[in-house]
Amino acid sequence: KGRLDSALTKEDTEILLESLKSFGILNNDYSYEASLDTAEYRGYPENGAPGGGLYNAAPEPSEPIALEDLLKSRFWEKMRNHTTYRHHAPMFQPVGGMEEIAHAFAREVDDTITYNAKVDRIRQTESGVEVEYSSADGEGSGGVETADYCICTIPFTVLSQLDVDVSGDMRRVMRALHYHEAVKAGLEMKRRFWERDEQIYGGITLTDLPIAEISYPSAEMHSDGPGVLLGCYAYGPHAYAFNSMSPEERLETVLEQGARIHPQYRDEFSSGVVLSWHRVPWMLGCYSDWDDRGRDYEIAATMDNRFVCAGEHISYLPGWQEGSLLSALDAVRQVHDRAVKEG
Repeated sequence: KGRLDSALTKEDTEILLESLKSFGILNNDYSYEASLDTAEYRGYPENGAPGGGLYNAAPEPSEPIALEDLLKSRFWEKMRNHTTYRHHAPMFQPVGGMEEIAHAFAREVDDTITYNAKVDRIRQTESGVEVEYSSADGEGSGGVETADYCICTIPFTVLSQLDVDVSGDMRRVMRALHYHEAVKAGLEMKRRFWERDEQIYGGITLTDLPIAEISYPSAEMHSDGPGVLLGCYAYGPHAYAFNSMSPEERLETVLEQGARIHPQYRDEFSSGVVLSWHRVPWMLGCYSDWDDRGRDYEIAATMDNRFVCAGEHISYLPGWQEGSLLSALDAVRQVHDRAVKEG
């Protein structure tokens, strides 16, 4: 409605236009057009990049994508995720994968971990806590662990179905918390064809297919051996559709859709797995989805007699290991304060 000018002084307007021209690579008419300036940022056409010597050395401008096509692609829905606080460009990863962090913890406390144990009941008394468990795989016997306090990291999707001595408010919050749906596919390929054939090194191909995206490994680049692609990372309705399929159907669907992007899929495929978090019995969902971190969040995060919860769901960083660790530290703080108070 022409009101932008009324919110800016003449000097502000000049500075804003200058910044748009510089940041947006606009010409003197404030248009984004094919030029060597825009090509320096958006890329050059095939065989048109700057070279050396005489033959094919002079760069050529590339043709920008039409505004109409950009708008219809709705590309910002995907790109905006990578400009958030949790997805800053400088990100690090542990050598060998994220699970190496868990392995590092296990090396330090392995002698205190009881493996193959499925919690069946958590019972509180005035002086302690009892945790009853059975064999997770049906082999071996269960048992009972007793302690002064319990820090519980079981997701609410599972914990709400167990026999747990907690307050009515805590039980209500546990049952009400929704967990996001998500599906991920790992595809082992015989060779790293995306590097050899297409010069793709890391990064993501965003698609409008149910698989959502294909992500390329940033480790072991240029190696001769096989490589693993993230062949699908789906949320929402598409994830629920994958949930309803058998493991074989999920894998076939991922391969069929991925082959539309990379025709080499079928010839290069070696093995793969498609994981649906809602079908993992120890999780039953990907990560917590708080509608409102109000009073219910306070109840979930506060010690309930001798029982306190921890995990990504008890944090403002859901779905991240950082949220889990910070939540655990706060749970330990609460237990410590309670123990000191009791003397």
